Amino acid sequence: MTTEPGAVVSDLGQAARRSAVRTPVTAGSGGGYPRLDLTACPGLVVVAARPDDELLGLGGAIAALVDLGVEVRVVSVCDRDATLTLTGLPALDRQIPDQRFDQRVAAEILGVKELHHLGLPADDLDRHAAGLADDLTELLVGPGLWCAAPWAGDGDPDSTVVARAAELAAHRAAARPLQYPVWSRHLPSAARPTLPWERVHTIDVPESAHDRKFTAVRWYIGSFRPDARPVLASVLLPQLAIGEIVFA
Repeated sequence: MTTEPGAVVSDLGQAARRSAVRTPVTAGSGGGYPRLDLTACPGLVVVAARPDDELLGLGGAIAALVDLGVEVRVVSVCDRDATLTLTGLPALDRQIPDQRFDQRVAAEILGVKELHHLGLPADDLDRHAAGLADDLTELLVGPGLWCAAPWAGDGDPDSTVVARAAELAAHRAAARPLQYPVWSRHLPSAARPTLPWERVHTIDVPESAHDRKFTAVRWYIGSFRPDARPVLASVLLPQLAIGEIVFA
């Protein structure tokens, strides 16, 4: 575990940071997507299927909302780290306390003060779906809250279960449901699922908020074993140039 958030592949990281502020989100055939108005958000609960999904998928929006004075709470459902499986890296035996510590540090960089770890078993998450929906419903107390969860088609069973539980909880609590892609955007194009572009809303992330996401992502990469960091950096940092989107 590193104590220097910036001690990772700095040249690649700086290039990714610069392009991320300026590159629009497109489907490859044009843009013109509606923007998500962050100033209309009364409060946000971000549900993460695994540690740091919220950082990679919505870190800029989270930091921007915190800067607007909006309360953002993060709920981390499982402790399994999907990074290794989805990037083709071998198992690195990251311990759960380390994962939770790294996630908390990243959340603090973004400005999040409330982080819940549910610790549900990823290999048997289906059996806990009803209880997960109940837990999320209890957290969605407040008029007009937004509930952002991983996209159901993100490419793994955990995200599908979490997305459906969050959608049910949002319906019960009369919250606004949103879904955000995480790993589907990092996969090679041949393996990448088709995104529902008809539901896309783009997010304008101020540079100061993006810089905090960039710092937190570098902390996340730096928490892995040194031999894994270049691979993670090559996969994750260039993706910062895509920008953030949600499906509404």
